[in-house]
Amino acid sequence: MPESREAEELAAFYFQYAAWMSVNLISPQQIVDADCRTLPRYTAISEQDFKEQVFSHFYENNSTAEQNPLEAHKLGLLFFVFALGKLTDPRSRDLSTQESMKYFHIGRAALTLNQALETPSIPLLQGLLLMCHFMFLANIESSRWLTMGIVVKLSQSVCFLRSLVLCTRVLKGVSQIGLREFLLHNHLR
Repeated sequence: MPESREAEELAAFYFQYAAWMSVNLISPQQIVDADCRTLPRYTAISEQDFKEQVFSHFYENNSTAEQNPLEAHKLGLLFFVFALGKLTDPRSRDLSTQESMKYFHIGRAALTLNQALETPSIPLLQGLLLMCHFMFLANIESSRWLTMGIVVKLSQSVCFLRSLVLCTRVLKGVSQIGLREFLLHNHLR
């Protein structure tokens, strides 16, 4: 894993330069004229959620991905943010750097630590979506659309089936229901 300072920079580059993939486009000129952070958008994960739920989890709590499937999914999400951050690093002239590919492959490996289809989670969906974004920006065409199809199907599974289960548990986790529905609608746009 990169040192904390470099990891913070990579995350900042992702949120500043790579989040345009999730922008609700009005006109191409608005993208050119505006800072990406000020445009209306539907991101896979907000910057605040990323810092609180993912980044701090690994950089402040010294967690490992061995504890449960959710840990591995969060680790994959973390490395896809790093990969996209490195790929869009304005200090690097070569957009397809070896380091960004290294982070991409580590992210893919983290998602396979636990079987995704057996334990789908919101961080898994977010990681897969960012994996598709990376594949788009790095011009990796091999399985990009297949992966996006899997994201949509898993979104349906996680959003609808788990919402029903949560509703039957005396509304425990109501915020999770809203988050799942938000993710589903964003993946289907």
